[in-house]
Amino acid sequence: MDAFLAEYRIILSRLLLVGLVTLGMMTYQPFLSTSYGVVCECLGMLFLLSACLGRLWSALFIADKKTVSLVVTGPYSMTRNPLYFFSYLGGLGFFIGIGQLPMVLVYSLVFFLYYRAVILHEERVLLATHASNYEAYFSKVPRFFPKLSLYSCQHVVEIEWRDFIKSFADSAWFLAVILVVRVINSSVL
Repeated sequence: MDAFLAEYRIILSRLLLVGLVTLGMMTYQPFLSTSYGVVCECLGMLFLLSACLGRLWSALFIADKKTVSLVVTGPYSMTRNPLYFFSYLGGLGFFIGIGQLPMVLVYSLVFFLYYRAVILHEERVLLATHASNYEAYFSKVPRFFPKLSLYSCQHVVEIEWRDFIKSFADSAWFLAVILVVRVINSSVL
C-alpha cells in the first residue's frame, strides 16, 4: 500500500486537496471585515508565499539528483522532506487565509496520515539505495519539521535554467492560491 501511495502521490495529493478545498469552500463564512479576518488572511498569504519559495528552493537543490545522489545540504540539511513540509505550509496557508481554522485540523490529519505512508516508503527506498550514508543522515536530520540549527550549504550552487523553470512551474500554483484566497475574501465584502 505504501508503494502505491508513493507511486501515485502526485495525483492522489491533488485529488485529496481538491476534496479538502471543496469541503472548506462549502463551509466558508465571510469574515474579512473583522480584525481576525485580516490577521488570518495575512498569515495565510505568508504561509502560501513561504510554500512557493520553499518548494522552489527545495526542488532546485534536488533537481536531477533525486535518484543519483543523497542531497543533504540546503533545505535538506534541516529536514529530510522539505518539499512535503512546504506543501503542508501551503495547505495551511489556504485554510488559514480563508479563516477555516477547523479545516486546518482536518487538513493536518489527512496530510499526516497520507504522507506518513509515502515518507516511510521513500525512506526504505533511500536506505536501500544509499545505505550507510542515509543511516547517518536519518539519525541526524528530522523527518519533517525543520531544525534550523542544522542548516548547511556549499558556497556555490549550480542551477540549470531548465531545472529552475520546471521547479518554478511546480511551485507557482501556490502563487495562484494566494490570488484565489484574495478573490474569495474580497468577493464576500
